[in-house]
Amino acid sequence: MILGGGFGGVRAALDLGRRRDLNITLIDKNKYHSYTPDYYETATAFLSACRPGRKESAQNPPDGEARRLKSSVAIPFLEIFRNRRNIDIVQDEAASVDFENNKVRAKSGKTFSYDYLVIALGAVSNFFEIPDLKEKSFELKTVNDALNIRNCIDELFAARPKREKIRIVIGGGGFSGCELAAEVIGYAQKLAQWHSRPKENFECLIVEGGDYLLKGASSWVQAGAEKRLLKLGVKVVKNYRIAHISETEIKDASNPAILYDVLVWTAGVKANEFVKALGLELQKADTLIVDEFFRVKTLKNVFAIGDIAYNFNKKIGRPAPMTAQAAIKQGRQLAGIIKSVINKKKTWPYIFKNNPFIIPLGGKYALADLGFLKIEGFLGWVMRSATTLRYFFSILSFFTALKLWIKGRVIYLRNDL
Repeated sequence: MILGGGFGGVRAALDLGRRRDLNITLIDKNKYHSYTPDYYETATAFLSACRPGRKESAQNPPDGEARRLKSSVAIPFLEIFRNRRNIDIVQDEAASVDFENNKVRAKSGKTFSYDYLVIALGAVSNFFEIPDLKEKSFELKTVNDALNIRNCIDELFAARPKREKIRIVIGGGGFSGCELAAEVIGYAQKLAQWHSRPKENFECLIVEGGDYLLKGASSWVQAGAEKRLLKLGVKVVKNYRIAHISETEIKDASNPAILYDVLVWTAGVKANEFVKALGLELQKADTLIVDEFFRVKTLKNVFAIGDIAYNFNKKIGRPAPMTAQAAIKQGRQLAGIIKSVINKKKTWPYIFKNNPFIIPLGGKYALADLGFLKIEGFLGWVMRSATTLRYFFSILSFFTALKLWIKGRVIYLRNDL
């Protein structure tokens, strides 16, 4: 049984499903798998159908437009697991686990039995107990979050008096924050032109609590990203730790308040809240402690992968990163481990290595740090697009993957500078 249809869960299910004698159940609250790396694109997609003269409001976009955007990042499980007769998809949410009797109770009241349990429920936003932050900010953790951000920005451009400045503040200078900020610039320029607003009456600001952007990336990526963002017109404020939020401004303990119209929070994540109901020992960001075979501490037939797992590498002195790349690799290796356990064969421990970084930063521009090779600009963007296509090929049939990839490129290229 696999809880969660994210990158790790889907990869594990596909690889385990190759053995026809295994029966796999995947439980997820949605009917689709989300391609989260393109959320920043969905949040800034400029479509001519979104115009103030239409009957539909920006908060309630036309059904066709919403479906079109959503379908570019939401991949139905039925498409992924087509012809996989030994994989059952259940739309539900896990409520609790009876480890002694190998049973999962769902929120619907149904109970499911398992021989091996894989917990791959991913992460949720971490608001660090900052008062009112959750209520007054947007997240970027679901496709609906991305659509809400997009619609709110469009509504501001349509309704705000043209001489009044619009301020968008992004809390957090990590990958999601930097990607979104860079693309917001292009979106805002298109909206300003569409609504006949002065382009200079718009401001996008990244507020980072640390000394530098993109923690965990190489110094080359950090410096290159900041240079690119500043060139686009994004303002960057570092060492600013938000402590108080009102309807119109954010404050920290020692710096001046910053005004905002839209606040997007991308500054931190923690494990899915479900883990707190398990009664197990948790590590940093409420993650489940696992060994080098992904086994949850003290449990022999329960595994955890992806953002919900704390997989510490003693050689480099830090846990595996919370990235899609890491989750995919873990899902693939876990499938092999479970097959080896069933066949009573030797299993090989998971040892993660530093993954290459590719970060798109507005238009047809990206920074790619492959370790042995560093690339910036258009070629980096091509590599990023190729990475997306490669992933679609890995979970879908050839023509379905190609069609989905082309659909996304057609929609999102409209916003490129």
